[in-house]
Amino acid sequence: DGELEVTPVAIVRIESVDSANIEISGVGTAAGDDTLEINTRGLADEVKVSSVLAGLETTIDTGIGSDVITVGSDATGLNGIASKLNIDGNDPTSGSDYLYIDDSADDVPDVYTLKPDNVSSNDLAPGGIDYANVEHLIVTLGGKDDTLTIVDTPPGETTVNGFGGDDVINVKKITGLTTVNGGDDDDTINVGSNAAGDTTMRNNTTDGNLAGIGAQCASLGLAE
Repeated sequence: DGELEVTPVAIVRIESVDSANIEISGVGTAAGDDTLEINTRGLADEVKVSSVLAGLETTIDTGIGSDVITVGSDATGLNGIASKLNIDGNDPTSGSDYLYIDDSADDVPDVYTLKPDNVSSNDLAPGGIDYANVEHLIVTLGGKDDTLTIVDTPPGETTVNGFGGDDVINVKKITGLTTVNGGDDDDTINVGSNAAGDTTMRNNTTDGNLAGIGAQCASLGLAE
């Protein structure tokens, strides 16, 4: 246990041989050409990313164990992710990896986009969060009237939680098993290739089709 302070240089690499429990946080600005690379290697690891320094692109590789990665601060949600973040769950030898992207602490309306390898929003730095080799993806929106567009989902299992607020969730295409929970308040879920609703025009699926719904929707509705 303890704290590791990294003064940004060109490239910093951190590797852990044993099972690791790592929390990454920080405020300020790096030089702009710096990178931070963390490889937890084997065994089951837990990594929490509360914030990322501006100008410090950060890459996390959790190795071959069954890992849990959480992105988002308990106080400010995703607002502290001030640089590009890359996450590779790697392929566990047994079990599976869980990636939680949690903006539930954010109390400002946001716009999110979910792709099979990326999550972006107006809270995040340009480029958002790239992810790969994650078997379970759980995305939780903020507490206000948010808009999420699902361009497509990864092959594993994806869960989207609308949380609070009158959210609009557009489901254009899904590849893996997908669950959409609207959460509290009055939410709108649009499904179809042209789904494009927002908080000003909530129902917008003109001339779309369902050809892209290529997997089971375990729950496509509103959770109380």
